[in-house]
Amino acid sequence: MYYQYNNNSRPNKKSNVIYHGSPHLFKLPSCQENTRCDDNGKIIWKGKAVFASHDRRIALNYTFNKDIDIEKYTCGVGLTKEITSDEPLIISVFGDNEEDTLNKLYGTGNDADSIGYLYLMNADFFEHEEGLGSMEKISRTPEKFGFLLGVVKINRRKELELYIEKGLIKINFHHYSKLHNHQMPPPNTTTSTANLKPNYN
Repeated sequence: MYYQYNNNSRPNKKSNVIYHGSPHLFKLPSCQENTRCDDNGKIIWKGKAVFASHDRRIALNYTFNKDIDIEKYTCGVGLTKEITSDEPLIISVFGDNEEDTLNKLYGTGNDADSIGYLYLMNADFFEHEEGLGSMEKISRTPEKFGFLLGVVKINRRKELELYIEKGLIKINFHHYSKLHNHQMPPPNTTTSTANLKPNYN
């Protein structure tokens, strides 16, 4: 495995590499219990697996901090509609104000609080299942030889800002009250899949 900063990489859907993002460093991504719901909150997929995407930006989204008040600060991405590498990925961010919320989710840009990890894995071990978003795949065999290709250590806030500057990521900010007042679908639906109580690695 390798560890390095990579601040200038475009997503490449044709690559045999698939990405998993986490704020934590570990030897191997593990299978986690999770669900996918439709916009009405009905469960349409449930299982235990490693989740990943061919789009590096989606993995970057999932490097957000999980050890904060996730009833107030959270984020999600749409996984049901295919987008090209030149189209912006929309990240829906929920909190009290945009800058403070981004600082809590991705750090301020200083290395001490902004480190995240992208796990590069062999796409041959991943498949799509009905009920999942079209931009995600799963694997239930992370222990197989050749599954993990490497790990990239990133400054997640700086990389997020770089994608924003290039027009490849757009932040849609919403006050967290919209979640609890049911004015928007919860972010554990297939249209926005960062769980309110995420159990991703």
